[in-house]
Amino acid sequence: MKNRKETTFFSIVLRPLLFGLGASVLLCVLLLSGAAILLTVGLLPSSVATPLALGILTVCAIVGGLVTARLSKAHGLVYGAGCGLLLFLLTALVAIVILQDFEGDLLLVKSLLTVIGGAVGGVLGVNAKRK
Repeated sequence: MKNRKETTFFSIVLRPLLFGLGASVLLCVLLLSGAAILLTVGLLPSSVATPLALGILTVCAIVGGLVTARLSKAHGLVYGAGCGLLLFLLTALVAIVILQDFEGDLLLVKSLLTVIGGAVGGVLGVNAKRK
């Protein structure tokens, strides 16, 4: 019989999702800060800002799904997609709170990129060889 600690909802579902979300948010902050510096200095033209931000968001979703799946050790597709969905919801919430006028121009694209990216990261995380 399993220990109560091993079968709690938090340790099975929430803990991997929160760690994956944290990893993806941290990476997003770092990469977007670097991109903002490059755009401000003029090393990148302003026309690449939106595609660059979408690419960074996708990479962060993949990393978040990967971390989530490595911690959960099972159901990588579902956990990764869940982490991607949480990342999308968090970025939408931040945009609404900070911008106070959230325009949904790329709403569908962002949601698909984060959920699919998270799912891909989840599959990669579960199928990666363990040391």
